[in-house]
Amino acid sequence: PELVGEKLETAHAYDAVNAILYGRWGICYTYGTWFAVEALVACGRDYDNSSALRKACKFLLSKQLPDGGWGESYLSCSNEVYTNLEGNRSNLVQTSWALLGLVAAGQVSESPTGEKVLLR
Repeated sequence: PELVGEKLETAHAYDAVNAILYGRWGICYTYGTWFAVEALVACGRDYDNSSALRKACKFLLSKQLPDGGWGESYLSCSNEVYTNLEGNRSNLVQTSWALLGLVAAGQVSESPTGEKVLLR
């Protein structure tokens, strides 16, 4: 796992700077970033020791919409640039993928009332 983690860190450093990973099976950058986060975490990386993981979290949080969700359009695939859904509306699927990535990266804390909140 350590060697794989080193290779992932190197391979994803470039992608993390630009827009993270391009997904081929799901709608695009949100999906690919979630998988990159899961892979890095599986190889022992965490927010503190992985610049790629920090960049992935920053990327996901930068795409969060005012209503708190995420909504990436299928046009991201053909445009090869992150594109919001028409009307900048959230979508359950992209919101789930983004949250799964952020949670896997450890970007969750408990509020004083005990409920979970995402860190920004």
